[in-house]
Amino acid sequence: MPTRSRLLRLCSLILIVAGCLLLFSAGPAVPTAATTGLPSAAAGAVSSQPSDDPGIELPPLPANWWVNFVAAAIGVLIAYGVYYLRLRAVARQKALLENEVALRTAELKLLNEELDREIHRRADFNRALVHELKTPLTAMLASAELFVDDLAGDPRQELAKNIHRAAQNLDRRTDELLDVAKGEVGMLTVAPSPGDARPLLIGMADNLKAAAARKHQSLIVDVAADLPKVRLDEDRLRQVLYNYLTNAVKYTPKGGEITLKAYAVPGELRVEVKDSGPGISSEAQKRLFEPYYRVPQSGGEKLSGLGLGLALSKMIIELHGGRVWVESEPGHGATFGLALPAAADRGSV
Repeated sequence: MPTRSRLLRLCSLILIVAGCLLLFSAGPAVPTAATTGLPSAAAGAVSSQPSDDPGIELPPLPANWWVNFVAAAIGVLIAYGVYYLRLRAVARQKALLENEVALRTAELKLLNEELDREIHRRADFNRALVHELKTPLTAMLASAELFVDDLAGDPRQELAKNIHRAAQNLDRRTDELLDVAKGEVGMLTVAPSPGDARPLLIGMADNLKAAAARKHQSLIVDVAADLPKVRLDEDRLRQVLYNYLTNAVKYTPKGGEITLKAYAVPGELRVEVKDSGPGISSEAQKRLFEPYYRVPQSGGEKLSGLGLGLALSKMIIELHGGRVWVESEPGHGATFGLALPAAADRGSV
């Protein structure tokens, strides 16, 4: 290991330096009677005489020099040992973390693969189911339409109209089921083009006025005249508005009020559908746009539908580059909104 080799070389150098420092720690030698073998006066005389010997006499080693040397060496080795053990501990911890990350990554990959397979299995099942339902529905719709035409002026015509409306509703639900299945696997598409949403909004409100009237509800239309141009797929946006408005009619009690409002804000067209129904809890709002989710009803009341409309609406609006939301308090109705970017902000007018 290059790091270990460098550490060993460094420790060796430290030991050599420590030894040299100990050797020379006594300082320069002073001639004495003991070192010259002469009396003190003679030694002083000798020291005053110039010497022709060019050699340098090394200072004598302290009596306990080897103790200092061993202590210094042990200190260096202990420091190195502590550092090395710390380095090993950090390396082990790093290896453990890397193994943990690799394990969790592998588990997450397996879960994602299983989820992807499950989504595709459900999408395949939904497509097969829609195909099986569409075949008889096509015949039912054609037959019901013929009955309505043939029974003109007959009291039974209203019954034929009810059959036709029910068949249309079932056909719409099967289309939603297929669209949601496509959206879950990324196959849902839109074909937006620059246009004016105002006629579409007013037309959808007119179409739902009859359904609101059957429950003695007031449908108020508040669509501003200066709405910005937006890029929209009219058929897809019609699906979203139909879901918003039919939900408002469904959840608003008899004699209640529904408001369709559209207005402009900088860079956006906003549409809101407000009802006077029972409202939605904050917990339910978090899941409201999930596929197949139904809001729990008080008293065990059962409502028709599969919980597809709002999920599909979210997919469609997001494919337009927009967003959806809901605002509600229990007992105070709910407001469902959508926002579409203005066409000018997207480089198309």
